[in-house]
Amino acid sequence: MEEAVKEGITSFKCFLVYKKEGWMVSDGTLAKLMLRAKELGAMINVHAENPDLIDMYTEQFLKEGKTSAWYHYMSRPEFVEAEADKRAVHWSKHLDAPLYLVHMADKEGLEACIQAKEEGAPVFVETCPQYLEFTSDVYKREDGRNFVCSPPIKGQESQDALWKAIKNGSIDTVATDHCPFQSYEKDWGRDDFTKIPNGCSGIENLYPYMLDAANSGKISFSRAVELCSTNPAKIFGCDQKGSIAVGKDADIVIYDKDKDFTISVDTMHSDCDHTIWEGKKLHGYPVRTFLRGNVVYADGEFKGTPGMGQFVKRTPKNYDKKERVTWVRRLLKRMQNRCLKMHWRSEPVC
Repeated sequence: MEEAVKEGITSFKCFLVYKKEGWMVSDGTLAKLMLRAKELGAMINVHAENPDLIDMYTEQFLKEGKTSAWYHYMSRPEFVEAEADKRAVHWSKHLDAPLYLVHMADKEGLEACIQAKEEGAPVFVETCPQYLEFTSDVYKREDGRNFVCSPPIKGQESQDALWKAIKNGSIDTVATDHCPFQSYEKDWGRDDFTKIPNGCSGIENLYPYMLDAANSGKISFSRAVELCSTNPAKIFGCDQKGSIAVGKDADIVIYDKDKDFTISVDTMHSDCDHTIWEGKKLHGYPVRTFLRGNVVYADGEFKGTPGMGQFVKRTPKNYDKKERVTWVRRLLKRMQNRCLKMHWRSEPVC
């Protein structure tokens, strides 16, 4: 870990699940990693689900002949993720070590994170656009296997909680967990949900989706930028990224808020033969992108050249009490402002 941090790699992803695959870390190993990361100014990222509950439900459903994509969700319902979220947050609070929860999808686990943040714990929360757009009902569809990812997309109550946290600042970042598979690979699990490769594409849709949310008034444009750019750069030590400022890389997206765009596999740039976002209509779309001042995308076409990419070396961070208090104060201020605005409009006070 020390050598990785010296090379500019300052975050390490751990799984509290995938026991059979050999990826899972024990609580003891997780604690050691978190403490070591704290010493090095690094961050432990955690995929949180309870493997024993998943195995129990999976075995039960297979015995009962319940093998459709719907049972991927039923074997990993909200509380199965929530228990692992709470466990990871517990270690962060008591070890006073930074923790980044990846692809948060459930209400109960999110609430535990928000409480920990309010207590000053160094906890950061990420969610993904698929959890903001779809609910678990997609697993009942004929193409439900295409939506199989882990943690799975949850119910409406969880989605509502995620959007509330997006709006009031409780969620720090939105990312994709981009992991695409071709249709024939998803079809491996047509008759057995345990054989469906876990993952969905979305990296090309993330920013347009969040900007569309801003364009429709669901969030502000500054909040969209904060979630997709400013906060990730700040949390992970990408000092040259995250904002337009003197001395930083000239990475700029030009957005046409009046351009209508319908997502289709035919208009995407991936080699994947399908997209879960098929038919999604967006009002407003990026039309030009600059990378360090150079045009790399314009009107639907890639304009860059192979080899122009650069490794972004990240700076170790000291997630000390002072910085965390600042984050908490900002969070509480946002929540307070949100409440005042709701009260002013004669809506229920949050």
